[in-house]
Amino acid sequence: MAEKDAPAAVWSFAGEPAVEMDAGADPFVQVTSATRSGNTVVVGDARANRVSIFSADGKLVRTIGRAGQGPGEFQYVGWVGMTADSILAWDPLLGRLSVFSADGQLRREATVSLAGFLPSIHGRFADGSMLVSVPPLTGKAPVARGRPWRDTVMYVRVAASGQVLDTVGRFPGMEQYESPSPDKRTFRTMSAPFGRWTYATVSGNRFFVATGDAYRVDGYTPDGRPDLVVQRAAAELPVTREEREAYTRLVANAAGARGAEAARELETAPFPRAIPPTGAVLSDSEGRLWVQDARRTADKARGSRWSVFDAGGKWIARAEGPPRFTVHQIGPDWVLGQLYDEDGVGHIRIQRLRRR
Repeated sequence: MAEKDAPAAVWSFAGEPAVEMDAGADPFVQVTSATRSGNTVVVGDARANRVSIFSADGKLVRTIGRAGQGPGEFQYVGWVGMTADSILAWDPLLGRLSVFSADGQLRREATVSLAGFLPSIHGRFADGSMLVSVPPLTGKAPVARGRPWRDTVMYVRVAASGQVLDTVGRFPGMEQYESPSPDKRTFRTMSAPFGRWTYATVSGNRFFVATGDAYRVDGYTPDGRPDLVVQRAAAELPVTREEREAYTRLVANAAGARGAEAARELETAPFPRAIPPTGAVLSDSEGRLWVQDARRTADKARGSRWSVFDAGGKWIARAEGPPRFTVHQIGPDWVLGQLYDEDGVGHIRIQRLRRR
């Protein structure tokens, strides 16, 4: 399907929020995950080492956790989830899944043995098991300095008990490069500008993976067997000199006091010929697949754009979201995510999803 075959339906979750989560006296620091179930919203904050629980009208109910390695403590909250009566929190530094009751009491903990760098949970299958990616520990670049490369990342299925059930696939990781270091004896690996990333999501008894090599998302069964291909044609967005300059300005502005240094670092960075055609991939509560479309740097100020596919892979709608908004979960008529304001402060919001 090409751009000319785009569906007429255009959905939107832009505009004023329906609800904003009230963090009380403690602002969000580094939100890694947020999820809603019924009238409860749970937010995982990695650097604050806490899980915050809100009512659906935005009121803070309680917080769970603190910095540490003991029961109910965290080194890094990488993911949060909910079951019918429990709150789940994953700490990749401790390799531990903590299970809390709805009122915040620690019920049990499960240690997961995974050798890698910050293993990430991408979702839960219908049977309660989880899809986890396990990036390798970063070493010195396997290519010449300044050239990009991608490691191979292992994906496994893990039971709620912490048992690793099986390996379900190996896919490319993020595109990175070795940046010059002030200390010649050391090296630094950084994500490449406009680099390809691999995104994964779980929907019922399938998981989906997009590597950014083409406008394509591959679906698999829980044991890793190919099941569905979702794809369409998309216009290529070349990385022109103007695009590089706009990207450099964006990075420098975001770096604040380090802006000039960040701009100099990009002078030796490997820019690709074109922007990867896909970004984030998510599944909604009704089994649809949402694929974030590539945008030029200047266009991002006008918000994000998504293509929505049904469970059979048919392109059924386009969707538009607000700028500087990271989507965490999509419900039947709402979208939960984090919006960064002009000062770089994050706000967890529920946006209304309007279909037309």
